[in-house]
Amino acid sequence: MKLDSFDFNTGWKRKDSIQLADRKYEVTIKIQAYSKEDSLTAEQEANVDEYLSSGLEWIKAIDKKLCEYAENYLERFVPRTMLFKKDGDVALLCDDNDDPDGGIAVCVKPSLEIKLQDDYL
Repeated sequence: MKLDSFDFNTGWKRKDSIQLADRKYEVTIKIQAYSKEDSLTAEQEANVDEYLSSGLEWIKAIDKKLCEYAENYLERFVPRTMLFKKDGDVALLCDDNDDPDGGIAVCVKPSLEIKLQDDYL
């Protein structure tokens, strides 16, 4: 996996757009790394490659999970970051308009579930 399209700033990052229901959002794709020389784990590399090739399926699953979680999810949650952690976990981090100090993590890997960001991070 090449990081040419990513910049390093407290992790490898780049902007991407996703669509939940009929709304488009700009999110940051962030691959956790502690230094520019820090290599990606095999899990990170595999998950980033999977996201880049079939991310639409992930976004559809996230959209469905959010819909089940909260009826008003489009008004309540704002996607901000798709985080690829070193241990292979992947989650879409969302701000929560009902809880400005909190937020949720819609976990994709290892399993599809929703957690509070404080519990996830």
